[in-house]
Amino acid sequence: MNTLHTQSAAIVLDQLATGIFLLPRGHSRMLISFRSGVALPFELPPFPRASELADQGIYSYHLFPNTSIVYGGTRSFPVS
Repeated sequence: MNTLHTQSAAIVLDQLATGIFLLPRGHSRMLISFRSGVALPFELPPFPRASELADQGIYSYHLFPNTSIVYGGTRSFPVS
């Protein structure tokens, strides 16, 4: 159950469709897939195109000890 960002990120992201990839030296990367068939109650800002993989959701790199680089996909959502 989503408890954080219930009125924003949880609307568009499917936390059950999350892939986490562990990398050497404590680094990692993660993809949280977009939900299908979602109409948003708000406009999303445009994101620069990062990659084909990032278009499927929110893609991020986590660099140990405390740096995160987040890419948003470019899939467009209908707005209700």
